[in-house]
Amino acid sequence: MTDPVETNDIRVEKLDNDYATWAVLLHDSLEDKELWEAIADQQPDADADPTAAAMWAKKDGPAFGRLKMSIALHYLPTVQACASAKEAWDALAGVFKPR
Repeated sequence: MTDPVETNDIRVEKLDNDYATWAVLLHDSLEDKELWEAIADQQPDADADPTAAAMWAKKDGPAFGRLKMSIALHYLPTVQACASAKEAWDALAGVFKPR
């Protein structure tokens, strides 16, 4: 028998049909990793505040990656053209909210 692996990561089932549950779980996962600001906060203007823009971008990359890894493959085209985690989040919400 192998030793159990301990992890602090929150497991999120891939988004397929249950958007409401997925959104709650991904939100919590991003909050846990202190990445939710990439979706919740407006992207700072790099000319006006380069430090804030750099901090936001540092969170956006991992948040966007986690979002892409947490969706079923047939939703990848919906987020591939997006430039940020926030754009991808909104695009997916647009797919599911009218249902």
